Amino acid sequence: MVHRVYRAIVKAVRSRALREPFSNSDFQDVCLGFGAGTYQAFLHKHSKNNPGRNSELFERVGPGQFKCIRPNVFVRLSTTFDRGPLKSRGMLGHNQ
Repeated sequence: MVHRVYRAIVKAVRSRALREPFSNSDFQDVCLGFGAGTYQAFLHKHSKNNPGRNSELFERVGPGQFKCIRPNVFVRLSTTFDRGPLKSRGMLGHNQ
């Protein structure tokens, strides 16, 4: 399952509300409603080659600056999320 924070970032980037490269502060200013710890840690925790082996969703392009890593499903996922919950559309597995 794709994380709801990532969905918010993808939506903001696609709508051009969040311009790449972006910082934690930019992310916080545009994607409202998450906890302070999320704004401080999410981009780093999910950056390419992160030490915790978490999903790699962002590339560091400078000190404190990030860009989305665009997997092949980036466009499909971001447009699907704009249309409603995946579960209600039958797009999640039966175990979720």
